[in-house]
Amino acid sequence: MRKQTITGLLAMSVTVATIVGCGTKEPLQSGSFASSEQVGSEGDVEGSVDGSEAAPEVGTDPFGELVSDREDNTSEADMDVAGRELFKEVLDRYCDYATNDWDEDREESYMFWHNMSGPMGLDDVGYYFCDLNNDGTPELIMGSVEPAYAEWPDIAYDVYANVDGNIIHLATSWKRNRYYLCPDNSLLLTGSGGAGITSWEKLMWDGGDSLKTVKELVYDYDDYPDSPWLYGEGGIELSEMQHLTEEEGTKLLDEWENDYTRIPVTTLKEYVEAK
Repeated sequence: MRKQTITGLLAMSVTVATIVGCGTKEPLQSGSFASSEQVGSEGDVEGSVDGSEAAPEVGTDPFGELVSDREDNTSEADMDVAGRELFKEVLDRYCDYATNDWDEDREESYMFWHNMSGPMGLDDVGYYFCDLNNDGTPELIMGSVEPAYAEWPDIAYDVYANVDGNIIHLATSWKRNRYYLCPDNSLLLTGSGGAGITSWEKLMWDGGDSLKTVKELVYDYDDYPDSPWLYGEGGIELSEMQHLTEEEGTKLLDEWENDYTRIPVTTLKEYVEAK
């Protein structure tokens, strides 16, 4: 869905640019933010394991890449001007959190205050605009200026979209469910249900009110100790997923975990000073 409210804003922005572990309190599980369409197809992975066959079409094989057939013709300056206006309410709220105190009762900003040596301030919290659905209008990612969790760098702490003037909170990270931004503007969600089960989901946003699962890799030793690696597409049930060998599962995991990108956030302090 193309956000109609942004058309005039982007036009103005062009003119401007030419001039110048588990804690004591946790938010809801990731399913509250990312929903899945039910698609029953399974990919055939056998031919791609040894690299002997040509790359398959996207969506038919777990080793294929997510690609977009649309180009982003919106400049970074345009995106920043438009994003600041679209998400002014969210950015101002985070400035209030960072200046005064973090609201531990909201289903957002969890990783900015939980298990920290001290609450993050305006110099520590940043924002980044990207185009998740490649329609030329910005979405908002909140993150930390420096990795607050050394073992989990580059986390997208919170993700927001503006649909027809309404702010949609697409995702919030916490220790057992962490979102990462990938170069193709998809998101990688790493989730853990304990020592015996971990999942990795490739998520895309189509302009609606939630993220959609495109591909999913699961390690489930609790339910499938003899063959714990599973793969599925379109958010299908675990019982319908395809079992992978350990070699296939670890290869796919390495590809996905090495694919996310650094999020170059701008500090909230810079946002406040520019107002």
